[in-house]
This record gives sequence, structure tokens and C-alpha cells, in this order.
Amino acid sequence: MIGSNLGLYDRPSKHKTHKTRALFVGGIAIQIILIFSIKLFNYNIYFINIILISCILTIAGFLDDLKKINIGSKFLFQLFATFFLYYNGFKVIDLGTYSYLGTIELNNFSIIFTAISILILINGYNYIDGIDGLASSLFISSIFLISLFQERNILNLEFEYFLIIIYLIFLILNFNIFKKLEKVFLGNSGSMLTGFLVASLAIYYSSVVKIIHPSLVIWSFALIFFEFISVNLSRFIGEKKILKPGKDHVHFILKKYIKRNFLIVIFLTLINIFFGVFGYLIYSFVGPITSLISYLILFFIFYFTRDYFKKQKSNFY
Repeated sequence: MIGSNLGLYDRPSKHKTHKTRALFVGGIAIQIILIFSIKLFNYNIYFINIILISCILTIAGFLDDLKKINIGSKFLFQLFATFFLYYNGFKVIDLGTYSYLGTIELNNFSIIFTAISILILINGYNYIDGIDGLASSLFISSIFLISLFQERNILNLEFEYFLIIIYLIFLILNFNIFKKLEKVFLGNSGSMLTGFLVASLAIYYSSVVKIIHPSLVIWSFALIFFEFISVNLSRFIGEKKILKPGKDHVHFILKKYIKRNFLIVIFLTLINIFFGVFGYLIYSFVGPITSLISYLILFFIFYFTRDYFKKQKSNFY
């Protein structure tokens, strides 16, 4: 209601896939709900910090939705939130313990590695947020996988379950299932918030409370990571501007083969879950080192597969 009264709409254009106007207040709405949830649930200080620090990105994204801010300014907001998170205890200080290798310590490289990891996920979700429901569905699958990877009965998962419920409700509005309600987008505020939440939880469980091995937690967002690296690597090799928006993302490649966006969302979400379950089985039955090697191999399979299908439809570009 407030968003429509203020005219906070993302309208169709030649650069966008949607055909009707939509409110871009999804990220703001989710952020407000999360802030109020602090009073409803007995969150620990780490979850409270995640919610409060994420406000930085939500505000930056909302400003970008209202009136485009330059890439440098947006990056500074992301960097500020990232370092604020780091200095509140979310530090990747090692890459886990491995047979014959021991613990791989990051030492002085810790802050750089942590920052890069968070920034990749923030921008990775921003990259993938190109069709209705995709970023949210992938977020839900990642949170589900993070919950699955945890050692049972150690922690209360109310924060994760609450996030899943919020994003499921958002999906209903995003897909405009109830026609009498306005269609809602995450907007840049929501996509950056979404990536930040996944990154924060991944670091919390793998590096703060250490109940998920680092070589396992990376499987929860494998598709996001693979896609982000693939797009930028492909642009770099093709001598294209890395930061320039384009239709070289996996959902646009699939759109030439699968006409309905809803089916693309289901397909990519299932792929992310498949990656996660595959990684979980590799880690559980073979071990951390094999998990890392498998992750690297699967990335190259993903990269060359998407590159093949992209070239098959090169006339689209």
C-alpha cells in the first residue's frame, strides 16, 4: 500500500524482461520484517548483527532502485557492510582441517578472503536476479542446504526457517499469484540483502561456530558462485566490459530453450539442490579434500556446458 502510494514501481523497458509494472519494495519489506523479528525470537548476538548490518545494503540498494547510483558508490556500501560484519566476528580464519595437510590457516589473508567471499555472493545474487522468483528460489534452496549440512540437534534453526517462510511469502507476491495484490520485486535492495544473508550464515556456521566444514558449506550456493565466476570469466576472455549489464547470464541462455520463466526457475533451483546434495555425499563418504576437488571439476563442467549452449544460440546476442 505504502509503496504504491509513493509510486515505487519498476516499469517495463527494452532492458527488462517484465511486461507490467511491479513494486520494487521486496527487499525493504523483508528487511523491516527481519528487524521486527528480533523482538519475536531469541536470536543470538550474531544473528542480530546480521540483520542490523544488512540494513546498510538494503538502503544502498533502495537508493539504487530509486535513482541509479554509480558502481563505485554501491561498491563502497558493500565494502562497508562487509568489513563491519568482519569486525563483528564473522571471520574466515582458515579453510578447514584436512588429512595430511592439517588446518589451512589464512592468517593475514583472512580479511581479504572474507571480503571477497561476501562480495561474490552479494553480487552473485544481483547477477542472477533477472527473472521472477529466481533469486528468491535459489536463496530458499541455499538456506535449506545450509540447514541440512548442520550437525543435528546442535542449534535452533528458527532464523533459517523464518527466512524461508518470508521468502516463500515474497514468491507469492513476486509471481503475482493473487491478481488483486500488486506484483512485487526484490529490487537491488533485496538481491543484495539476499546475497549478504547467505554469505553471513555460511561464514557463521563454518567459521564462527564451526559445525559445517568450509569444503561443505560452499556447496550450498554452488550455482550462484559458478554462475558469477563464469559470467565474469567469459566476459574477460571475450574482452567485454565485466560490469556492463548483459544477457549472457544462465537464465537468459536457458530462455532460448525453455520458454516459460517459471520452468527456468524450477530447473535452476533443482540444479542448485542437486549440486548441494552431490557435495554433501562426496564430503560425507569421501572427505573434505575430494569435496574441494569435485567442486573445482564441477565448476569447469558448468562453465563449458553453459558456454556451449551460449554459442549454439549466439545469434541471440
